Amino acid sequence: SVTVGWTTSNMTNIMWATFVHGSPYVYFTVFDGDPIIVTKAADSEEKGTFYEFDNNLGVWTDVAGIRNNFLITGEPGTTYSNIASHNITITNPNDGTAYTAFTVSYLPALEGIPGNDMVDYFASRARNQVSEVDINYSVDRSTNIVTISHDYLDFASNPIDTILCHSLLTLVHCRRLLTCAARVLRNPV
Repeated sequence: SVTVGWTTSNMTNIMWATFVHGSPYVYFTVFDGDPIIVTKAADSEEKGTFYEFDNNLGVWTDVAGIRNNFLITGEPGTTYSNIASHNITITNPNDGTAYTAFTVSYLPALEGIPGNDMVDYFASRARNQVSEVDINYSVDRSTNIVTISHDYLDFASNPIDTILCHSLLTLVHCRRLLTCAARVLRNPV
């Protein structure tokens, strides 16, 4: 994982963003003010919302024929305002924290709007914030087979459940597998 930070000229933290290779999630922590998600356009043929429930907001964009679907997930109690505009404000719940934390998820819908099953699946793990990745390997000397394991850890170095796909193609493939699994669960043989 890589965490990047934005600071003032006197090195005061403004915001952090953590990226994890292969993850559809980017974890943000904003230390001053309410974060604003800026899109190219207000609600139109280029931008809209598809999901608003609890601490989640789904936003789609379609610019120059390229469609993307994102899920913004805050801590419980997070609210969103100016949703139809091109400046969506995220407001921290009044829980005593001095910062706002949220996750932006890329949802790999092949076309149109993601279904609730996909949104719920990604939302359920969105705030399991990865702080570090512990990579281990072992070698079976008799066969020279190398086994590699990845453990995804939170800030307290506890293992967490997250979603990983190592490329956009794999992410789309994961989406197809989830769709097939959902069909099987709905229509068991």
